[in-house]
Amino acid sequence: NLEEKGDAEYPMRFKKMMEELKVFDDVQAVVTISEDNKKMFLHHFPNFEPANVFVSMNGYNPLVFYKHPDTLQEGLSKFTTKTYEGSGTECQTIPGDKYKKMVLFVGKFADWKRLDMVLKAAKLYEAKYPDCCTVIAGTGQPGDVKYYHEMAFKE
Repeated sequence: NLEEKGDAEYPMRFKKMMEELKVFDDVQAVVTISEDNKKMFLHHFPNFEPANVFVSMNGYNPLVFYKHPDTLQEGLSKFTTKTYEGSGTECQTIPGDKYKKMVLFVGKFADWKRLDMVLKAAKLYEAKYPDCCTVIAGTGQPGDVKYYHEMAFKE
C-alpha cells in the first residue's frame, strides 16, 4: 500500500482533479481490485455509498493459464514473433530448442506497466544467459506497440 508507505504522490495526484470534475457524482458503483483499495477509496471519498463499492480480485483465469503438457522448447516452437503494421519485418519462428528458461510478461503495452524496464533487463540477462528468452504477450495502442517492439529489437 503506497499510501501507508508514505508515497506523497499516491493517490493524491488525482484526487483534486476527481473532486473538481465531480467524477463520482453520477457513478452508481465502483469496482476495486482489493479490500485495501476499497478501504482507501472510501477513506478519500467518504460520501460514496460503501455498499456500492465492490471488490473484483486481480488475478488470472485458470481456464486460459494452466500448465501445458508441452515442454518449454515444444511450446515455444509453436509460436512466431509478431510485428506491428508497417514495421517492414516478417514474423519469425521461435527456435524453441535454443532455450531452457523463459521470462514472461503478460499485460497491456502501457508506460505504467513498466514494460520498458522488462526489456532493458532482458537485454542484460539474455546476454549473460543465452539459454533464456523473454516472451511478451499483450497489446496496446498502435503507437505503444510500435514503441515497445522497436525497443525490444534495438541492437
